[in-house]
Amino acid sequence: MNHSPAFEGTLINRKTVQELTHKCPASIHNALNAKGPYFDPDFPRPIKLGMGRGNYWIEEEVRVWLAKQVALSRQPVRKGGAHS
Repeated sequence: MNHSPAFEGTLINRKTVQELTHKCPASIHNALNAKGPYFDPDFPRPIKLGMGRGNYWIEEEVRVWLAKQVALSRQPVRKGGAHS
């Protein structure tokens, strides 16, 4: 018998991801598009539930991504204006 581990977390929809990240739907799509110029390999991947078209994200993954963005923005600036 194959038992999957129980999921303990909160799933959020695209609208909530938009509100948390301040990204529009196109920016979310671009961050997820591995072939596009704005691909973000660290942006959380959505999951599908059942046969529906809806995508959901794990809230904790989105919040971790946000925390990483804050940390990156707080890095000291080196000469020439580039982040370390």
